[in-house]
Amino acid sequence: MKKRKKKKNRIKRRKRIKTRSKIQKRKKPLKKKNRRKKKKKIYKRKVKRVIKAEKTKLHQREEERRLDEEVEQRLEQQKQEEQINQPEEEKKEQEEQINQPEEEQINQPEEEKKE
Repeated sequence: MKKRKKKKNRIKRRKRIKTRSKIQKRKKPLKKKNRRKKKKKIYKRKVKRVIKAEKTKLHQREEERRLDEEVEQRLEQQKQEEQINQPEEEKKEQEEQINQPEEEQINQPEEEKKE
């Protein structure tokens, strides 16, 4: 019976210690080796974050450049189209101006003939 009681008491003691440690976790000072390891891990995490941020920034910059280039190309195309359209419009206007006086001249003799 003594053995059983001892076992039970040990188990109870372990449980108490576990609950205490959960409630009140004491931070023990790290040994030098472990301190180095922890610092290394933290540094690696920071480096990963920085690299990831830079990659996303680069990607965003590339997209912005592409968009800017597309916009510039569109503007150039519009300017070219406008330049092409302007001479055509001017020609049409000139033709209309030329046609109008001709029609007026043609209409005038016809009216004179009718009279």
